Amino acid sequence: MTTTNSSPAATAPPSLRLARERFLSGRPLPCGVPEEVVAAWRRARFFGVPHDLEEPAVAPPRPVESALLGAARPVLDRIVPALGADRSLLVLTDERLRVLWTAGSVPGLDPCPVLSEQEVGNNSAALALRTRRRAEVHGPEHFLDRWQDVSAVSVPVLAPEGGRVAGTLTVVSVRDVRSAVQDFTGQGMNYFDTVRESR
Repeated sequence: MTTTNSSPAATAPPSLRLARERFLSGRPLPCGVPEEVVAAWRRARFFGVPHDLEEPAVAPPRPVESALLGAARPVLDRIVPALGADRSLLVLTDERLRVLWTAGSVPGLDPCPVLSEQEVGNNSAALALRTRRRAEVHGPEHFLDRWQDVSAVSVPVLAPEGGRVAGTLTVVSVRDVRSAVQDFTGQGMNYFDTVRESR
């Protein structure tokens, strides 16, 4: 789990999966598990997130109207064809990490209505919102069982006035998303800059 450097899970041996299993069963962790990953697992446990959660207990209502979605929609519509929608998912959230819009699909993965750590544990959208930087979370860095084979990369979406974080944009894939994300983030951020400048 990182913001700009390579994710520890991306370069770690399969022992990170074993470390997660040991954490969930209350056994001591092996040496070398990145502290930021362990801290994220602890937060999920503190919030009472069950690792075998299928979907959040209470889905928050989607905003009826979203200025962010209205402004981003033309940009998102241009990005989706480049994404490879049959093997990746694109997710836009608001500042409370409520999912406003999705496109594409990842086999066996239904999108969640909310991505806050209090509801689903650590994920790249929550990390990007908190750090205001690009964030990656791969496989066993996630707390949820259902996300163990998923990689995700998120960027914060900043409001043109004042630079506050208005939401996040995430690419999710069952494969290592680095190459797709490099293309996406370059295109996506250029598109968002164009939208900002045209306002």
